[in-house]
Amino acid sequence: MFEIDKARLVAIEECVKEGGVADFRLPDPVHPPNLTERRYGLSNLSEAARFGYEFPQSSTAPQRGEKKLGEKERKLLGSPEDPKGCIGIGTRKITGSALLATASSPTAVKIQRDTWLASAKDPRVQAKTADWSECMKSKGFTLRTPLENPKPGTLKSEERRMATSSIECSSAVKLPDVWFDVESKLQDAAISKNAAKLKAEKAELQRQVANADSVLKPTGRASSGS
Repeated sequence: MFEIDKARLVAIEECVKEGGVADFRLPDPVHPPNLTERRYGLSNLSEAARFGYEFPQSSTAPQRGEKKLGEKERKLLGSPEDPKGCIGIGTRKITGSALLATASSPTAVKIQRDTWLASAKDPRVQAKTADWSECMKSKGFTLRTPLENPKPGTLKSEERRMATSSIECSSAVKLPDVWFDVESKLQDAAISKNAAKLKAEKAELQRQVANADSVLKPTGRASSGS
């Protein structure tokens, strides 16, 4: 979660500053691309027409150079395995343990992975995928699934045409609708089966969000609406 990752970095910063490096600042984490929108292939026609298979932010985001650290900064930071270093201290402020990485819900992640893999093998999804492939062939592209990317060296104009064709074919054969329906039923069953684990992991995430809030608000670096 972005705010938790951001708060952990701010907590590490504050620790280094308290150690005597007053101007120490780490860049905020970069928002990860929204992979959910591409769970069943490309889905945003206007973005596909502009960027092809690239994520929009990757086309415009500035490249960040690695921050050069002085000897004092490196000593203060320590390593992720060092509970007395600022990395460990900052992590502990958010997660409660210097050795515990920023939280996620392992059960939810596993459900998302397992249900996607199972749904991809479902005969209804495979039939629609075959229809999609035939549609793409009619547009001049030989592809098996909408998750395939253009080959290296493909001209950008051709990549954009391939991207928009993929979305048009998916819509024409109703592949995303069928795939979503199949996977949703699998997820409902998995969620019901793992309800207790999911409830506990949600509570842990909420605890860490509250810790993140307490770190970010005094610095004025909390995102609006967080």
